[in-house]
Amino acid sequence: MSSTKDGPAGELQAELERLRESQRQLKQHNAILLRLALAQQSEQGLEEKLQTFTKEVAQFLSTQRVAVRLFSSDRQRLRCHALYNRAAAEHTAEKDLLVGEYPTYIDSLQSARVIAAVDAMADLRTSEFAKSHLTPLGITSVLHVPIHVGGQLRGVLSCEHIGQQRSWDEADERFAVSVCDLVAASLATSDMRRAQGTMRALLESAAQGVIAVNEAGQITLVNSLIEKVFGYRREELLGTQFEKLIPEGLTGDTLEIQDGTLSRSSSEIGIGRYFTAQKKDGSIFPVEIALSFVKQDGEHLMLALLTDVTQRVAFERKLKQSEQLYRSVVEDLTDLISRCRPDGTRIFVNDAYCHYHGKSREELLGTAIWEHIPPRDRKKIRESFAKLTPHNPVNIYEHRVLRPDGKLALNEWLDRAIFDDAGVLHEIQSIGRDVTEQREAEARLREAQRLESIAVLASGIAHDFNNLLTPILIYSEGLSNYFADGSVESSQVLQILAAANRAKELVRQILTFGRKGQESRREPTAVAPIIHDTIQLVRASVPTHIDFKINIDTECGVVEADATELYQILSNLCTNACQAMPAGGTLTMSASEVMLQHTELPHGLYTQLIVQDTGAGISQENLDKIFDPFFTTKSLGEGTGLGLSVVHGTVTSLGGNIEVQSQIGKGTTFVVYLPCTDKQPVEGERSKLQQQLSSGDERILLVDDEQSVLESTQFMLQQLGYRVTSCSSANEALNHFSAHPEDYDMVLSDMTMPRTSGIELLRRIRELRAEVPVVLMTGFAGLLNEEELRRIGINEFLIKPINSQKLGSTIRHCLDPLATSKTKPPASPADCPKTSPAQVLIIDDDPLILRAMTKLLSSLGYSPFTANSLNEAFERLTSESIDAVLVDHHLGSEDGFESAGEIRNRAGGTPPLIIGMSGSGDLENADDYALDGCLVKPFSADQLRHLLERCGSTSSVR
Repeated sequence: MSSTKDGPAGELQAELERLRESQRQLKQHNAILLRLALAQQSEQGLEEKLQTFTKEVAQFLSTQRVAVRLFSSDRQRLRCHALYNRAAAEHTAEKDLLVGEYPTYIDSLQSARVIAAVDAMADLRTSEFAKSHLTPLGITSVLHVPIHVGGQLRGVLSCEHIGQQRSWDEADERFAVSVCDLVAASLATSDMRRAQGTMRALLESAAQGVIAVNEAGQITLVNSLIEKVFGYRREELLGTQFEKLIPEGLTGDTLEIQDGTLSRSSSEIGIGRYFTAQKKDGSIFPVEIALSFVKQDGEHLMLALLTDVTQRVAFERKLKQSEQLYRSVVEDLTDLISRCRPDGTRIFVNDAYCHYHGKSREELLGTAIWEHIPPRDRKKIRESFAKLTPHNPVNIYEHRVLRPDGKLALNEWLDRAIFDDAGVLHEIQSIGRDVTEQREAEARLREAQRLESIAVLASGIAHDFNNLLTPILIYSEGLSNYFADGSVESSQVLQILAAANRAKELVRQILTFGRKGQESRREPTAVAPIIHDTIQLVRASVPTHIDFKINIDTECGVVEADATELYQILSNLCTNACQAMPAGGTLTMSASEVMLQHTELPHGLYTQLIVQDTGAGISQENLDKIFDPFFTTKSLGEGTGLGLSVVHGTVTSLGGNIEVQSQIGKGTTFVVYLPCTDKQPVEGERSKLQQQLSSGDERILLVDDEQSVLESTQFMLQQLGYRVTSCSSANEALNHFSAHPEDYDMVLSDMTMPRTSGIELLRRIRELRAEVPVVLMTGFAGLLNEEELRRIGINEFLIKPINSQKLGSTIRHCLDPLATSKTKPPASPADCPKTSPAQVLIIDDDPLILRAMTKLLSSLGYSPFTANSLNEAFERLTSESIDAVLVDHHLGSEDGFESAGEIRNRAGGTPPLIIGMSGSGDLENADDYALDGCLVKPFSADQLRHLLERCGSTSSVR
């Protein structure tokens, strides 16, 4: 027999339990929906409401994750606005879902009431989430309900179950749909509030007053600007008649108010029509009104936008007054004013325009602007007209114009195009002016700036060049004392000195050209010796296929000039002549003394210099331009056009004249006239070198940051008998001087040094000992003038490079105020230290270096050998007993420094000294090599001798 539980009674009992559970769930369902409905009507924000919804749904459906995802404004993303995690009992954030990655899912949301997926991984509607969402989070079953607002899909309510798959019953779906209805209501409410807030913000931020009027003509809405402009409070205006603000002028014209009913009128309010408005205090002012009609909740409303145009009316009144002055103002302007049609026909011109073209207004109006414009410029103007558009109606350009006197002038024009409503060009208004003189002035200014840039560059180059010349002059003068007068060596040294001094004068001339140096020292100078020196230098630099014919009168005159100026004139003319004969020819130079009468130059005796070539000649067109700055017929890179310009300027400044004659195919002749003087020429440079040098035995503090200048100047001072303390910086010198200020008789300092200048060093030395003489040296000839140097306390100043004669006399002038300088004979060869005939191997791949080093080592008493490669050096080392090796760093593809160890091993007997030579100056890693010492090219004889002596460990090298 079946138990009661399994019989009909049991079935009834189970059904009763299911009904009770269903009733309980229904009550809970209704209770939750009631709470959510109340939450939806609360003043909470949308995000807070959505968090309440997701939490309630998660707890009621016992699902782990519930989220509300809404479409972004561009509908490209599903953005999570609320996600409740029931296990963690908190709301968390989640990244956006890209709509484009889930097309099937989105299509299902559009058409389905719900998406209830028991197996979310297999369900086609949700399987697109498998890789990115379901699998990583362990989601097995989902219930998604679309959220629609106003017929548009706005988002989705997502219920996501984790663990064993779960089926969703009808009650679950109904509950989720009901919640989505509440969410949609919340979204609609939020949208409405947002729209209302936006409308309020727009009304309050509007730059115009806004008034809404109903069919009875009553004001139903005003913004804050209306309150501010009219002086009423909002409450005072709402419900009152519109005529309260606009008492007259509007009724019957635009609005028809009959029996309290508002309707449209056939007439319209146009822009620029003003009405009279009345404020609360009774004052009136003009307003501009724009009307529109809308229907809201079955009621017709008129919206009026009111603009206070008080300032505009006042401005227009002034504008009308100014229009009366317009013509007189336009006519009084010196600028050229015209208006023309697009085809160039003039329709207006002012008096200045008429005067400029020398015609009356009647003659110009109706004619085309092209008649005064050269054909090549007409295309430019037409192109300018074509560029004018409604968006870019202004253009500025220049063109040439033919003046009544037949000359071409340059005009600058500013065009403004006027277009009609259809965008068609109607006319062009133009304002122009003659800028011929302005453009010429600008060109002259650019030329001046270019020359100024050249001057600045020349000053910088001269500073470094003077530093390079200093050791050349010093060591050459030192060598001149070791050779007998008349010997070949003495003659060679004097040639070096002459060339170096000429280079020194050239640098000074460059600085003078750039207004950076002192004025040229013009003194009586014999012309003949200068010509002979110039010819020697020019001969060495020109091809052998150019012949020289020289006819120099030894009595060709003495002129008041700087020797460098004469060299500059002659060398430029000779160089130009040689360049005019690339295929060969004859250069003829002659000089004589002539008497000029009945010429542009004053009557008197002149030196006549003639330089003639047999080159291609100069065309008549270019002959008038050859003395213009930067004019040249040479190709790019072959000349600057400055040579003849400088020659012309120098000859003119000397009171002379230069003439040129040329014929195509037959050559060119330059004739220079320089006024002669009856004064005797000053003593030549060679005689000066042989003068007795001023000397002494005082203690001198020498300061210079350039090592080669420091060493060579110290050598020169020691040759003159002085005791020298040399310092490479101002701070080092100051430390020496402050320790024993009374030990020094003079300070000789460079002016331009890093960190502390020579002038600042002077100031500090004067604080320690005011009376000590200070001599300043500089390679910048024009940085300070003599008067300014005296004012700041400098006793004397010297321009680099310095010779021993100038240095000695300057020092004695400072140390012996009464000019009672004592002299000390220069050191003789017998006084110089003797070196043993040690054997030195020179390894260098440069033949010039090998020859120069051979001569230098021989003059120092060493026995030199040479090798131009390491292989050749190794052969020398095995065949000769070498005491020292001078090896270059870079020997083609070989590294001489790295081979130092092998060089030492290859030598037989006692290992030689290894001294490295570098032309790059980079010796930071010299300690990494097996070297006994290093020299940086170029180096002096003393540097080489001292290094050999310091490094030598045997008497043979010392």
